[in-house]
Amino acid sequence: MPTVKLQQNQAPPDLIGKLPEGGFVKHDQLPGGIYYGDAAADAFLDQRTGISKYLDPECPCCNMSKRYTIAVLTSIGFVISFGIRCNMGVAAVQMFHKPENSTEKAEFDWTPGTVGLVDSSFFWGYIVTQVPGGFLAAKYPANRVFGTAIAFSAFLNILLPGAAKLSASCMMFIRILQGLVEGVTYPACHGIWRHWAPPIERSRLATLAF
Repeated sequence: MPTVKLQQNQAPPDLIGKLPEGGFVKHDQLPGGIYYGDAAADAFLDQRTGISKYLDPECPCCNMSKRYTIAVLTSIGFVISFGIRCNMGVAAVQMFHKPENSTEKAEFDWTPGTVGLVDSSFFWGYIVTQVPGGFLAAKYPANRVFGTAIAFSAFLNILLPGAAKLSASCMMFIRILQGLVEGVTYPACHGIWRHWAPPIERSRLATLAF
């Protein structure tokens, strides 16, 4: 369980009224003189501010703190993201498979050039939103930016089979939109750890997330 520590020879500050009403406490928002450490001043802080409700584990199945819960959820989000990014390479095996010793055509009779364009179109959008994604994660809650991007990209993924049956151009359009949406995920993840990861745990949490 994470604890906080009071610096020696310094009176504890009055934290009443300094916590956000509807959000979590971020480590860089704690007033001066209080930081994450080894010794316990949590009893005092809990009496004064109720700060433990932001730090105590809330996962019903394991005793993980909230920042480690966020790291695990972020990792699951990236698994979904990478699956969406690479699914065309897997689907292409069946989409363009032509049975041996048969006159039947493949389900999608696209040229190799068209297949390459469809497969790479994701990254046309992905490269565009890398820098704007950082500004979005700084202006809005980074965890919401990340979650919205994954959810919207997954929704677009549902449209891919129908788009493929219409035309290769429709397929490319959906893939470009997916790239635009998923381009914000990496900047948003760094925005999450900017506030949620204590410096001593930042590398560990980022490794778990990525």
